Amino acid sequence: MVYPAEAIYVFHIFERFAAGDSLGKISASLARMGVLSPTGKEIWSKETISKILNNEKYCGNVVLGKTQFKNGVQITNNDLNTKTVMMSHHPAIIAKDLFELVQTEKKRRCRSYRK
Repeated sequence: MVYPAEAIYVFHIFERFAAGDSLGKISASLARMGVLSPTGKEIWSKETISKILNNEKYCGNVVLGKTQFKNGVQITNNDLNTKTVMMSHHPAIIAKDLFELVQTEKKRRCRSYRK
């Protein structure tokens, strides 16, 4: 289910990042708009914004099996054979093109990808 009030802010986060804003600038813009973080704080953490930008659920998809437990510790599952992807599972907030643009931009900005 899409909640229109929250969807506006998710869309704002994606649009601002695609337009070149840093995570810090996006956090500041949300604070100026008076939008509380998902945990109720006035300032959104860069980590929260980054996680939103990475989450495919906003373009209507679901990925099951992203994490696994090994020896009682939750770890990221990088084995594509054990993941289940459900495309167009629910209504999208973000167009697939915008989501993919943001993923490309995140990689471009990431220091570890620079040559």
